[in-house]
Amino acid sequence: EKRSFKKGDFLLFDGDIQKELFLVRAGVTHTFLEMKKKRKIIDFSYNNRFCADFKSFTTQTPAKYAIQCLEDCEIESISFQSLQYLFDQASSIERAYRLLLERILSGIIDKSINNEICTINDRFEWVMQKQPELFKLVPHKYIASYINIDTTNFSKLY
Repeated sequence: EKRSFKKGDFLLFDGDIQKELFLVRAGVTHTFLEMKKKRKIIDFSYNNRFCADFKSFTTQTPAKYAIQCLEDCEIESISFQSLQYLFDQASSIERAYRLLLERILSGIIDKSINNEICTINDRFEWVMQKQPELFKLVPHKYIASYINIDTTNFSKLY
């Protein structure tokens, strides 16, 4: 299903169940959680990237995160039930989804390790190398949160 969302629209609220998997065709979304009145950025989705709280979607349990559009977005979605039906019809689709989840997990592990053991300079360089387009797409304060750097230090590095 193709849908349009406006800047500021929520695709998911924390506590809701992720019933659809989103593919961002145009625009930018961010996945985040609120911690002590501060927004902690988990991920960004843009340029044909999937967008979801994958644990909530896969297990059909309440989401820990919220997803919001940072600008007007064109998004395609598929419901959990429709995807399960496709899995039953074609094992190649189920395999592609498994490979997608493996790739996402690998990225999460890399980011987690970088945030724990790397210096702020290394984290800044990492995001510059892995996702340089973010610097044109989203406010820098969100990139700072994404790589766990205080906004003042981020500004100095930038």
